[in-house]
Amino acid sequence: MVVQSGTILFIRVLGITFQIYWFYLLTHGLSPAGVGIFSAGYAAMVLARYFGPLALDQMAMRFIPAFLENSRPGKADDMERKSIKIAMSTILVLSMLLFACYVAVSFVIPVSLTPLQMALIASALPAHSMIGLMAGQLRARQFMLIAQIPESILLHLLFLMAIFLLLESGSIDLDTVLIANLAAAWIAAVVGYAVRLRYRFQGNERLTADDILTIKTAAVETFQAMFLTGMSARLPVILCIFVAGPGAAAILETGIKFGSLPSVMTSAVAIIVSPIMARLH
Repeated sequence: MVVQSGTILFIRVLGITFQIYWFYLLTHGLSPAGVGIFSAGYAAMVLARYFGPLALDQMAMRFIPAFLENSRPGKADDMERKSIKIAMSTILVLSMLLFACYVAVSFVIPVSLTPLQMALIASALPAHSMIGLMAGQLRARQFMLIAQIPESILLHLLFLMAIFLLLESGSIDLDTVLIANLAAAWIAAVVGYAVRLRYRFQGNERLTADDILTIKTAAVETFQAMFLTGMSARLPVILCIFVAGPGAAAILETGIKFGSLPSVMTSAVAIIVSPIMARLH
């Protein structure tokens, strides 16, 4: 377990390094206002990653190992499929509502985002939500290292490569950066989903009404705790762009990235321990 936790820690630190590097490149390719606007949009994507799965990624790590321990792979498969339907339909509706709110507000007050930029941000939210959900379902299979690849490595490496190419070609602006982010997010989401399908559980048993109620109750309780933690961490960047301007939001985002480094070690251990505790329970 120590070796696996250490490997996950290395992967996460590497992913954060990619994030810091592409953010550094953005500061050289975009204006301070452009970096701030992207930071606010990316903060919304991070919120989608944590809140979009509706805590069903956490429930996967808790209940799927227990179903497998009791030789009920059909229930594990049914839970995964239902989780995907619920989480993705919810985030799709919220993304459309977000764009509708933008359109309504733009008629009343001037906004910094163009309709294309807002559409690109809204279109990326379901992808980030899927990345989070797939990570939880892969961890429930004990694929701890594989689960890290789409969200910690692939997403940020692809985006980093795209930013580098945009800088080299001289075609970098906020629109192309958002397009690159959208493409990287959906590629990472599809890869995670493809791995999940490759190792899909087989069985005809389905969740009972009692199973659904138990999972729902636990998910609501977990989501409430996650909501407070996530909003306290990411909402300041979004609010900063309105209160202090895009440039200040960019500076705040830089500080948050460096400040998050100490928490990586505890999260690496938690990823390993959670499914183990579920099986024991």
